[in-house]
Amino acid sequence: MADALESVLAAIATLQAGVSTPTGEKALTHAYDELPESLATYPCFVNVLREETDFKRQSGARQRSNVGIDMYLCWQPGSGTYADASRRVWRKAVLDKFDANGSLSATAVTSAIERVSFDEPLPFTPERSYPGLKFELQVTMLASTVELAV
Repeated sequence: MADALESVLAAIATLQAGVSTPTGEKALTHAYDELPESLATYPCFVNVLREETDFKRQSGARQRSNVGIDMYLCWQPGSGTYADASRRVWRKAVLDKFDANGSLSATAVTSAIERVSFDEPLPFTPERSYPGLKFELQVTMLASTVELAV
C-alpha cells in the first residue's frame, strides 16, 4: 500500500494536470509532485512539501493529521507581462478545480487552498527563480492512515 503522503502528492499532481486551460493561454506542460532537477517547459506546476503538523498518536501508533503544500504554477523566467496577465486567469481555474475536489480524489479528509500569492516566485537555485503563482494548500489526512512509531 502506498504511503498516505505519497498518495496525496500524486492526487494533487493529477488534479493539477486536469486544470482547464483558460482561453488564450498555453496548456500546462507538467505537474511535478516534487522539485525536479530542471524546468524546461512552461507553464508547469511544482509542488513543495512545506510542513507536516498536528500529529495524532494513539496506542503507540502515529497518525498524520495536517500537511501544508506549496503549489507553484511557474512561467519561464523573464516572461514579464505574459506572466502577469496569465496569473489572473489561471488563478480562477486552479481555485475552481481544487474547490470541486476537496477530498483530493479520496486521499484526504479535506483540503483547501488557503492563500494565493502573486509575488512569491519559486526559489529554484540561489541564482534562479520562476515567476508565477504560489497556492498554499492545507490538507487534513485521512483519519484511518496510521503508521507505526519507530
